[in-house]
Amino acid sequence: MEPAFRLDMLSADELAGQGVSLMPAATPPSVNQGLVLNGAQYAKARAGFLLSQQFSAYFEFLPTFNFDVDAACSFICGDSLVAGWFFKNSNINLNRLHYLIGAGGIYVDGPNYGAYWRQNQRNRLCACLESGLGVMYLNGVALVTANIAFTVTSSVYYYLGVRFDATSFFPGTFYDVQIYNRKLQPAEALQLTTVT
Repeated sequence: MEPAFRLDMLSADELAGQGVSLMPAATPPSVNQGLVLNGAQYAKARAGFLLSQQFSAYFEFLPTFNFDVDAACSFICGDSLVAGWFFKNSNINLNRLHYLIGAGGIYVDGPNYGAYWRQNQRNRLCACLESGLGVMYLNGVALVTANIAFTVTSSVYYYLGVRFDATSFFPGTFYDVQIYNRKLQPAEALQLTTVT
């Protein structure tokens, strides 16, 4: 179960060695056993891989906000929305956990995942996609399965904790980020996302 892309976030030096820039340069986020973001900071990583028609995105994170906060908070975003954007949406959009790619996407509304969301505790979130099928998992629970169609557009860069246009900042800590060039099997996704 080897990812195509994984960030080791134990220290700023290790992130820099993996081609990651901590932004903004004047007040970069701190890194100490995780990337700590204050809601105005983010990381920019050169992708170094190409997405296929199957892929999965996994995050371990500690949010300082609850699932129903009235704000859009970005986990990861490509150079454009068609290249992929994984985020939590605002109240007007039902606090959805959403993976948007191309003209399609997979999402689950806040009331359907709120019971599994862990504010101020570590969470594990995974979206497993192929054109025609997407599944999202949160903390060991399969939240939603959707029939989606998309065409993959790979990115030169990925933005962690912000949308590509410097909006939808994420306040909290990222501990692990993994991108796979295949759709993980249910047992693999459950193993990754189950909090022990």
